[in-house]
Amino acid sequence: MESRGARGSIGGVPLNPNTLSVHWRIALGAAQDALHSGADYPGAGPLATELRTRGARLTRERDEVQRLLERDARIERVALVRRLSFPNVRRSRLGLPPGIEACVFELDGVLTPSADLHYAAWATVLDGFLLRRFAQASVHLGHFARLSRRTDYEQYLHGRPRVDGLRAFLASRGLTVSEETVHELADAKDHALRTLLARQGIEAYAGAARYLEALAGSGLGCAVVSASANTDAILEHAELADLVDVVIDGSAMRMLDLRPKPAADLVIAACEELDVPPRAVAAFETTAAGVEAAHAAGAGFVVSVARQGGAAADRLVGDVAELLQAAA
Repeated sequence: MESRGARGSIGGVPLNPNTLSVHWRIALGAAQDALHSGADYPGAGPLATELRTRGARLTRERDEVQRLLERDARIERVALVRRLSFPNVRRSRLGLPPGIEACVFELDGVLTPSADLHYAAWATVLDGFLLRRFAQASVHLGHFARLSRRTDYEQYLHGRPRVDGLRAFLASRGLTVSEETVHELADAKDHALRTLLARQGIEAYAGAARYLEALAGSGLGCAVVSASANTDAILEHAELADLVDVVIDGSAMRMLDLRPKPAADLVIAACEELDVPPRAVAAFETTAAGVEAAHAAGAGFVVSVARQGGAAADRLVGDVAELLQAAA
């Protein structure tokens, strides 16, 4: 969980320029929607001048609040991750039901193909380790000398903090190693991932980037959850960091003792940091465990992004941009 210079709290959530920005975007977005609704009303003709005046006043207020938020961010030496100056987007264009105030996105498979990087990093570290353990034991154990994407990574490593996933994987192979070795392998994986990220980078799914840009302009809050401790770095490389208010990552999982999905912990922690109740959150997941976690948290709307096969949810899409297309 990213700390951004707390000054008091709202409902127990640290109060800082970024959490203030979330609340101001929600308030200003609601005011903007009200003005649009008034302009669309058939009998609004006589009020047109008043609506334009109020619209201009709202624009000035947005600019003034942005100036104050930037000032506070400079004073507290924190990054203001999303500005109020994003182009306005009507909330009705997001394809979400009424009452939704924020969105919580799984990183892997929803916003970026980062699982590919994680698997490659694990394979770089574990293939050599497994080869030393199994290659000469028996010809029948030769297949144990390589990391399998489907039976190893997906089942034991994906969606878990590094050390926890590694322990589960080693146990599945009947391997007993020292705690020092566990942490050496976990650190080596972290180094391998950062090397791959620096060498080849990563791009966000184009539809996901468009949706986050529209979300930023709508005034709704945005959180990203992932078991990876490199979530911030991945978001930076994918050019999504400025569109995200809250990050709950592997470091937060360890610090706050959060359980991995299908437990509801990650989604609930994101809601608490956004200061939005789960019933007012749309959760975007791509795995059965993620969808189960969102339902368990009480998310008001659950979207399953089915790039490789979907799970039961309120809405099933192949890409999050389909929500924009449906609402356009």
